[in-house]
Amino acid sequence: MPLVASCTTYYQEETKGMKKKIVAVVCMLAMTVSMIAGCGGDSTDENKDAGDKQESQSEGSGEKKYKDTIVYSFDATPTGDFLSVQSGSDYNTSVMDIVHGSLLITDEAGNLEDYFAKSHEVSEDGTVITFHLRDNGYFNDGEKVTADDVAFTFQYMCDPSDERWSGVTTMIKGADAYREGTADSIEGIKVIDEKTIEFTLTQYFPKALSFIGEMGIVPEHIWKDIPYSEIENHRELLGENIVGCGPYHVAEFVEDQYVKLEANDDFYMGDVATKYFIFRVTNADSITTELRTGNIDIAAVTNLLKAELDQLDNEGFDIKYFPYDLVQAIIFNNSETGATPEAVKQAIRYGMDVNGFIENYMEGRADAAPILISSGSWAFPKDVKYPDPDIDAAKKALEDGGYKDVNNDGFVEDPDGNPYTFRLVYPTGLTCREQFAVVLQEEAKEFGLNIELTGTDFPSLMSIMNDDTAYEAYLMGNGVDSADPDLNAYGFIDSFAESKEAYDLIAEAATELDQDKRCELYKEAAEYLVKAPTTRMSLYCQEKAYAYRDTIENYAAGSFNNFYHVHEWKMAE
Repeated sequence: MPLVASCTTYYQEETKGMKKKIVAVVCMLAMTVSMIAGCGGDSTDENKDAGDKQESQSEGSGEKKYKDTIVYSFDATPTGDFLSVQSGSDYNTSVMDIVHGSLLITDEAGNLEDYFAKSHEVSEDGTVITFHLRDNGYFNDGEKVTADDVAFTFQYMCDPSDERWSGVTTMIKGADAYREGTADSIEGIKVIDEKTIEFTLTQYFPKALSFIGEMGIVPEHIWKDIPYSEIENHRELLGENIVGCGPYHVAEFVEDQYVKLEANDDFYMGDVATKYFIFRVTNADSITTELRTGNIDIAAVTNLLKAELDQLDNEGFDIKYFPYDLVQAIIFNNSETGATPEAVKQAIRYGMDVNGFIENYMEGRADAAPILISSGSWAFPKDVKYPDPDIDAAKKALEDGGYKDVNNDGFVEDPDGNPYTFRLVYPTGLTCREQFAVVLQEEAKEFGLNIELTGTDFPSLMSIMNDDTAYEAYLMGNGVDSADPDLNAYGFIDSFAESKEAYDLIAEAATELDQDKRCELYKEAAEYLVKAPTTRMSLYCQEKAYAYRDTIENYAAGSFNNFYHVHEWKMAE
């Protein structure tokens, strides 16, 4: 799955890939009682036409016939920014994943495998990675894919005109010098020949292989004369005209309606099984209706109740379940002027009931996450359990910190005797997260903490967060873009500093080459984190659910790749 950029240092919603310091990718998780209202409007005639073009294609006389189109549901529109190294929403990212090829991809289980690279090697110390490209890779404009294109991709990401990738490209030797203008090239990127490229790192980084390997390859002949900062000024090269080397190219894009992809004739793995792949914007409230009427063939149905999913299963749809590639968390204010007191954080740690929330409000369709690692990852510490709430311990934590109910109104005052209000903010529109906020507010009353809730749209939330004195904490999803959970790579480790033991274990894991040893280190760190009043407290990792017609063959998706081998997907008549 090609990797793409996230939006800004603090942008945490609907993005994957690039993250800078203390970046948390947010997935708008939701489920339970009702479906989320969709961002897209009702279907238009043009939209319907795009989804209904389901002509037949057969593999030969007398053989099973297959439709020439698969329609995949979106609940919000892409913007048409489909270059792999751009900032983008999940909806843009999905298009990028199919249009751009990468050296490696992640399979359903989260394992990396060769894709445009026919093979790769990693040095014994993990600091040198060599990729050998296939001979038959082409961009959809007919130009051959070479090692120079791969080198250009990362050089482009280090363009001095833009800093958004600096937090992760710094792992490549010489990348910072190139960005700062003190070097004309990147020392750690060496093109050996047309089909061989070598990357040298400043030191061992666990996520380096997936970061480099899963980045969508950018065609040098298209973008070499355009500074990175000017990408969005060249709309004529984006959208329908984007050039990539994946199994499909963009044939038509109508914002708010659909993106129609058409199979590439020169895809290196051979003929693409289905000629057209359409992303259709569908109102979330009508997902099940659209599935039943045949207007869409695959859709995210995470927000449906178990009974609704069982009904779909009985109607000829298969349901695929797997964990999200992110963890929901509560992140406390740690600024110099508005930092949340440790006593308050400790009280919340003791008093909140994550296990009960999952069971009572999520139908058990989530894993309590003691550490910021997806339960779809090999490193998820499944044996470390979230503790049950301890109200007495929560009360004592507040009292020890000087927070006491001096006027007997049921809520504590601060150490100076002033009324204390804990302001918790969160993005609206996400049923599951909104419910967690309300439940936590009620739980906090039991140990005397007055929580004031503010639900708002995402831009407004960003404004609140820019004011260090306007909040005590916010709820947000925090993401990892691969099965490798290196919490040191994107600055997450800094938000665990209150637990020195956990911090040191996470830092040690970032330098450990042995996967089994790393797994044990994360487990030990998690055992400390479930008790500690850290700035970032992991809560739960939700289960994803996708419904698809039982006539679709070779459909494959997992926590870290929603479109694994999409070139093989096909739907029988």
